[in-house]
Amino acid sequence: MKHKPQTYAEALVEGLSSKTDLKKAARSFWYSLQKNNQYRDLKKILNEIDLAEAKKEGKKLAKVYSEKKLSNKEIADISSKVSKKINAKIVVSNIIKDNWSGIVVEVDDKVIDLSTRGKIEKLSKILKD
Repeated sequence: MKHKPQTYAEALVEGLSSKTDLKKAARSFWYSLQKNNQYRDLKKILNEIDLAEAKKEGKKLAKVYSEKKLSNKEIADISSKVSKKINAKIVVSNIIKDNWSGIVVEVDDKVIDLSTRGKIEKLSKILKD
């Protein structure tokens, strides 16, 4: 029986937080994916795990897209500024994108686009008006 990525994520987060043997939880998760032929959903499931972990901690998940892995100092700086801007505690997930220039931060439905592409699109829109 197929499950939603959110269901997998919640089960895995719950299993890990209940002090279950890590190997056992991972094995059960993997067998369930295999049984239901849902390997292609793994990326969505991992995303949902990040969301579930942040929610469990009473925080929001901020996805930070960048061309390279950000340093701990850069992540702390972004975290501090974004937390103030949205008035909530956050957990930062740094996602590396190939052929990317700049940074994009997503929290819920809010997007802070500091990428080169975003700046060009804004300029193009201004020039068209």
